[in-house]
Amino acid sequence: MGLLSSARAAFRRLRIRSAYNRNLFSEARVMAMNEIGDPTNHAFACDLVIRSLYNDERWEELIAFTDTYSGMDSGNYKEKAKWKLSVILGIETRVPENNVEKEWNPNDLLANWYQEDHLLWLRYPSGWIYWEMPTEFQLHTTHPNLLALALNVVLRPLGIGIPDSISEHRPFGTCGALAYSGGFDSTAAAILLPDSTILSYHRRSFPSQLNHGLADRLFGVWKNVPLARFFKFLQTTNLCAQTSENLLVFRQISHQGSI
Repeated sequence: MGLLSSARAAFRRLRIRSAYNRNLFSEARVMAMNEIGDPTNHAFACDLVIRSLYNDERWEELIAFTDTYSGMDSGNYKEKAKWKLSVILGIETRVPENNVEKEWNPNDLLANWYQEDHLLWLRYPSGWIYWEMPTEFQLHTTHPNLLALALNVVLRPLGIGIPDSISEHRPFGTCGALAYSGGFDSTAAAILLPDSTILSYHRRSFPSQLNHGLADRLFGVWKNVPLARFFKFLQTTNLCAQTSENLLVFRQISHQGSI
């Protein structure tokens, strides 16, 4: 009887997969939902329901389903659906409190930077971008070259050229800094670099397809391993939204250099 049940379950999976592969996502999803209670087909059915909801662009249903079956979202489709919804519904348009009336200054590019408390703001042609900075950060003590580099990284993809003339000579700092992703390469680099190196990790606070789970697990390991060196993780947030033909483009900045 056990062998017969396994054969029947396999045949049902074949039918469901056949419908899915023919882009009959709704039909495949109905059949898959009937398999949720079958221990043999449960994981397969959940995965197919999630993928079919994603392909049908049914973002809210996908999020609700993954909340119910939280361990079945191996493809991180919930976060992808949240990102899709954020594009449809519109990203939070946070603006500075004291400088909200400031306009984009194309003549003095470095004048587009502002600081309000621990938030660093950049005025660009279509809106505002902000970073959550460490409490000791001061805009007026930041070298213009770093601000020019940030301008170039953010604005050049938007077709705004940054002239080299805004840069000036900058002496070397006293320690190095590494744009730390939490991956194998950056971890190896962190181990090989001097103990004074500052590690900077940039976290997105808005829905995106970037999964911070692996990095978070690694940070937990660092805390439990006795190290002679000090690791400083600067978690900053930035969002740049440029609307062009209904396309929302996101840019995330990371810097690597001495400070």
